Amino acid sequence: MEYSSLFYAFSAGALLLLAFLLIKQVPAVNERSNRWLILFSFCLSCLFCQLFLEFDGRMGTNPTLIIFLELSRWAIMPSFYLAVTAYIHPFRKQNSLLHFIPSVLFLFYTVAVLIPNAIHAGAVDFDLPRQAIWIIASFFPLQIFFYGTLSLLQIHRHQKIIQQTNSTIDEINLVWIQKLFASYVLLVALWALSKFFPSVIYFVPIGYFAVTLYMAYSVTSQKNIDEKDVRISADVSGNKSSNERLHADQVELVMQRVDQYMQAEKVFLDPALNLTALATALELTTHELSYVINTGFKKNFYQFVNEMRVDEAKKLLMSKEHRHLDMIGIATLAGFNSKTTFNTTFKRITGETPTEFYKKNQN
Repeated sequence: MEYSSLFYAFSAGALLLLAFLLIKQVPAVNERSNRWLILFSFCLSCLFCQLFLEFDGRMGTNPTLIIFLELSRWAIMPSFYLAVTAYIHPFRKQNSLLHFIPSVLFLFYTVAVLIPNAIHAGAVDFDLPRQAIWIIASFFPLQIFFYGTLSLLQIHRHQKIIQQTNSTIDEINLVWIQKLFASYVLLVALWALSKFFPSVIYFVPIGYFAVTLYMAYSVTSQKNIDEKDVRISADVSGNKSSNERLHADQVELVMQRVDQYMQAEKVFLDPALNLTALATALELTTHELSYVINTGFKKNFYQFVNEMRVDEAKKLLMSKEHRHLDMIGIATLAGFNSKTTFNTTFKRITGETPTEFYKKNQN
């Protein structure tokens, strides 16, 4: 036995442990969504178990095990996509059964043909037409590409939607699920590497194990999404009727009104400010205010508010009255809820960090 093959077993064990941790609800959030991730972790664990047995030369010794492990492979990518979708849209009903039609068909074929043949002959016989064998062999890579693309589009759309209605997105930006997707991409890259460069096949299992550990860390650091934030964001994103209610001159008037209110009341200093609260204060609908910010100011709500916070932070950094404050104090007074968000946003807008800005302008 090659020592590198043990890492296939380690990866299988780590993913199986992750599935049990999710069953026990260690994160204690997203209970409905985690069910799909449990299935994904279990099926991926079976795949690594299959890789271990193939690498070690023991795959052909147990026909029933071959059938079971092959069957689990068909459910890996649908369960991953459904997990991503359920985390992003935790309150939307899913037509999940449609994604498992190929798995069900293979299950029927297994029960009707493979298992009886394996019991009778003591070996599994995939006696299929050449075209059918080619389809089965190509199906898993096609699933990887198809569901991976759908998952990426879901994550990208979520990032755009939440910035339409929230000025602070740290709690709902699903950074952990982006890390989960990055883990998925790394696993696919290692798989492709082993296919095209056989010389690295002994090192790939170690990479698989490292990625599975990173995946487990990402999953166990997940946070819950507030139902109100998700539904407001989805509602505003999907509504286009404001285009018909506001003309160009009306947009200009509302822009002036919004700008005057923001400068006078400085509501952007509230880290919890969202589109609904600002629209209520201005006696506008969320759709009207969103349309004015997007069309008039050419920004989304997140950019609009945080640019004002950065301007306020600049004033504080150059103020003699506030020189006793550290960067966390400046960030808090400017409306940011964390130093990390403050530094990232400040650098993105100004091109320099708050510390660099302070040193350049301290005189």
